[in-house]
Amino acid sequence: MYSDCEFELEYKFAEDANSGIFLRAPDPDLPAYKGFEVQIIDDYGDFPDHHGNGSIYDVIGVMRNMTKPVGEWNKMSVWLKGSEIRIIH
Repeated sequence: MYSDCEFELEYKFAEDANSGIFLRAPDPDLPAYKGFEVQIIDDYGDFPDHHGNGSIYDVIGVMRNMTKPVGEWNKMSVWLKGSEIRIIH
């Protein structure tokens, strides 16, 4: 179990990739229902929304879609302190 933390990751997509990073999930068996998910999805060229890459899924979207095309490296930084969450990508 982690509390306040900061981490960075670099990743490449496969075509139509869809994954995520779960945060503040009190039940490890049900992270999608009890915590937050930072969306990791191949949405290069799409309009930003609350389901896009780097969004807190279904809660708040990104300001701009900064996702790079399949095969290129993406970088993301996630920062958590108390109830505050910051995601930069």
